[in-house]
Amino acid sequence: MSELLNNFIKSEISPLMKELGYRKKANYFWRKNDDFVFTINFQSSRWNYEGRDEFFINCGVYSFEVAKANGDETDFSKLSMSDLLLVQFNDRQDHLTHHRLPSFLLTDTTNVSEVGRLIREELKTVSSIFNSLTDNRKLLEWFMKEKEWVWVHTDKFLIYAFQQGYWDYVDYFIKNKKKNFEDDIDYETEQNGLKICHHASGIWPRIAKEYRALCEKYHHQLDFEL
Repeated sequence: MSELLNNFIKSEISPLMKELGYRKKANYFWRKNDDFVFTINFQSSRWNYEGRDEFFINCGVYSFEVAKANGDETDFSKLSMSDLLLVQFNDRQDHLTHHRLPSFLLTDTTNVSEVGRLIREELKTVSSIFNSLTDNRKLLEWFMKEKEWVWVHTDKFLIYAFQQGYWDYVDYFIKNKKKNFEDDIDYETEQNGLKICHHASGIWPRIAKEYRALCEKYHHQLDFEL
C-alpha cells in the first residue's frame, strides 16, 4: 500500500471504522460475531505510480456454519485476512451499495476531504447491510434479492443450502449458474503467440453432472432441466 493511501485511510477512514466496531489489520478492517466475520479491504491498482493511487474496496463475508458444512476452517485464530475475504463471498463495495463508484483515485491534487466523505458514506451503507445479516438464512435471502448486483461464484453456500434444505436457494443458485454458462460464447484468442480456446459448452455438462449428483444425494428435484 502506498504512503498516499495509507495516510488517507488513517485520517479519513479509520476513525469511522472504529466507531462502527471494526478492527484494523494491515489494509483490512474486520468485525466478528458468533456467526460471521465481515471484512473490508482496500486494494491498490496494479497500474499505480508515485503520486497517483487508484484503489478499490472489497467487502467479504465468512460464515462459520458454511465453513463447517464444507469442512473448512472454523477456528478464527487460524484464518488469515485473505482467507476471510476470499474463501466464501467477496465483492466490490459498489455492488453492495448500488452507487456505481467502482474505484477511487488519490493524487497530489485530490480533494481528500471529498473522497473521504464519499467513501465513508459507502462504508456506512455496507456496514448497515452487514448488520442486517443476522443469520445464515438472512444472508442467502440477501444473495437472492440482490441477484442483479451480487454474484456468488462459490459453491460453498450451495453445499450449506443442500444440507439445511434451503431449496429456494439451491434452485436459484443452480439456475443462475446455468444461465451464466449458457450466455458465455465460445471464443478464440491469441496470447503470447499461443491460440487459446474457450468452449463454455464443454464446461457446463461437467458442472451439471456434479449438481445432478448433489440433487440425488439430498433427494431434491429441480424445477428446471440441467
